[in-house]
Amino acid sequence: NGDFRGQDAVLAVGSNDITFDLYSKNRGQGDLLASISQSFTVVDDITGTIGLSVGLYDADTDVLITPLSDGDTVLASDIADRNVTIAAFLPNDDLASGLVESMVLNLNQGQVVKTENIEPYALFGDSNGDFRGSGAGLLSLGANSIGFDLYSENRGQGDLLQSETLTFTVV
Repeated sequence: NGDFRGQDAVLAVGSNDITFDLYSKNRGQGDLLASISQSFTVVDDITGTIGLSVGLYDADTDVLITPLSDGDTVLASDIADRNVTIAAFLPNDDLASGLVESMVLNLNQGQVVKTENIEPYALFGDSNGDFRGSGAGLLSLGANSIGFDLYSENRGQGDLLQSETLTFTVV
């Protein structure tokens, strides 16, 4: 009646395969109509496997100025006189896309800290994808860092799923 039955420890950590054989009659009788196989992996810890997509955005136009990766350099002229923000996204096919419920963003060890419960996870928040920002002066010439703490519950609660820090330089 739609109430699934299960068994403990059936799926092993690592690679697994399952095959579904579809028959024309009950109990595997009749003609074999199709055989569908699927491979999948079971992991016991997703820490370090979450792939964030991070970018520096113009908050007035919501346009990406540049993607950000660890060690990148940003030209001060690209952000001068602009209202900017930093936003992070989880790819839909990421292992953690259904597990992350909130993210804490931390610019330059506490200069700006923002907890976001809904994607896009933006340093100054957003209203239905319309970014809010701060003047470009927020990012100082030289080294800057942005930390991302991903949690299993809203408001930065629950399990810490991953913590990542990107450093970038404004020149």
